[in-house]
Amino acid sequence: SMSTRRPRSWALRPRPEDLEDRRLLSVVYRGTDIDGDTYELKLVGGGDLRVTALNAAGNPATPNEPALIDKIEIGGPSPESTRLIGKVLQKGPNGDGRVFFQTLDVLGGASENIAGANGMLAIDMPDFYLGHTSTTAPTANQPAGEIRIPDGIVTLRFGGIDTTFTPPGGTPLNQNNMSDQFTVTLGLPRTTGTSIIVNKVVTDAQPAQMPSGQPTQDSATFDVTGRLNLFQANEIDGNTTVTPLPNGLQGNGGTIVVSHSDPSGTVTGQIGFARVLGNATNYSVQTNDKVTGFYIGGETNNVHLLAPNGSRLIGFGKGMDTANILTHAIVNLRANRGALNSTVQVDRNVGNVAIGGDVVDTRFLTGLRQNLAQIFQSQQLPMTAPRAQPGGSFQSVLIAGDVTDSTFSASVDPGADGYGSSDDLVFPHGFINAKVEGKIENTLAGAPTQKAFFAHVVNLSHGPVTPPEIPEAPFPHPNAPPNFPRVAKGLQPAGLSSGNPPATAGHATTTAHRAGLTAHPTGSSARALQGKKTTPHGQAPEHR
Repeated sequence: SMSTRRPRSWALRPRPEDLEDRRLLSVVYRGTDIDGDTYELKLVGGGDLRVTALNAAGNPATPNEPALIDKIEIGGPSPESTRLIGKVLQKGPNGDGRVFFQTLDVLGGASENIAGANGMLAIDMPDFYLGHTSTTAPTANQPAGEIRIPDGIVTLRFGGIDTTFTPPGGTPLNQNNMSDQFTVTLGLPRTTGTSIIVNKVVTDAQPAQMPSGQPTQDSATFDVTGRLNLFQANEIDGNTTVTPLPNGLQGNGGTIVVSHSDPSGTVTGQIGFARVLGNATNYSVQTNDKVTGFYIGGETNNVHLLAPNGSRLIGFGKGMDTANILTHAIVNLRANRGALNSTVQVDRNVGNVAIGGDVVDTRFLTGLRQNLAQIFQSQQLPMTAPRAQPGGSFQSVLIAGDVTDSTFSASVDPGADGYGSSDDLVFPHGFINAKVEGKIENTLAGAPTQKAFFAHVVNLSHGPVTPPEIPEAPFPHPNAPPNFPRVAKGLQPAGLSSGNPPATAGHATTTAHRAGLTAHPTGSSARALQGKKTTPHGQAPEHR
């Protein structure tokens, strides 16, 4: 018998997964920067956009007139779909490829249909930098530049903050005798948490005008409510001559990244990864909870970490120089080179420490009662040194160099002459397991000349030590697209935007900082820092 074929239905029955994912293009704004760069801002997915640009005379600019952006305002966004996309279309003959703006406001408000507020999905404008674009000097109580998104955003990617930018006819902020503040304030988004990706943050300072006076410190503060999934920058620059106070707390200048609980206390300020791929100067990361990964790939100068509930992975691609770490516990701390003029203070224990060079003028202290939550809340350090408590230990310390004028202690309260004297109060159960390749020399007052490890039990050996392999610049895949777990929602595909704009409109370039980013570190150490499965290129799987 012959089989009969079932009649084919010609009706249109599209399956949901075959439908187009269309986005409503709301507003397009095109303008020309003061140095001749032409740019475009597109709002996609609902809401409205208003851009206020002022010409050199301080008046509203006419179309195609070179001007600086005073305000970018977004009203009525959708937290699931609204994206602001910005890019430089064509670099002017005298342009630098950067577009500066002074204020960005997102006006969301409470939702009428769903519990929560109407924040945004993403802002993606890697060529746009926050700076003081007005020729009028900022007042003492007003930020010199700010981004305000009180109802939250999932992903914020922009060029960064430059406190040294000066508009034509303006006074440089490092010459106005004021401590100028730039702020990025992000509320709690409806889902996912917050991620911030920038190319560069630059802060500066001004020396004291009188011998008895104080220097003025400009600052850039990222204030995030709720979980901060990722903060990533290519570099953090600051003044190395007039440095802020060596505590990394707010109000002292430099670049500060802060994540804290929402007003109800329901969501903590946990930080996933805080990564600087290059050098970091006058840089501080704070949370009222814990930090999964803290990483600096280049040179460090006056960097700080405050994590009251602990830190999992701390890595330095170069050395750990003038670093100050206050935390509850540490699982792994690694530095490819040595440690210089640094302090690590821990409430409880440290798992593994690996230093690839000499340790000089550095203190690793565990088993301390620090009251870190109070320090975060008050932004003030106590007047007296923390006292010892039980629970301090080092599971493993590996040093591929000498130890000079440095201290490693586990639950030891030193006497008046410092560690190593007969007045030490040594708590039971504190222990240190250490291996040092070089020699130990200690000229600290009261300390034995060849002793640097102090605990109830110290297991110290000497021999070869293999330095760690924390990823460091230059990275092997500089042109890789920006792929991040749970981060890349709403970002442009690689190639649509570039940290270095094309020479002619519409011509995409391939640069070392594509989309304002440098590729992720690679290798096994990178996987340890990321804590996630990686592709053969060393990058976390993409989730869009």
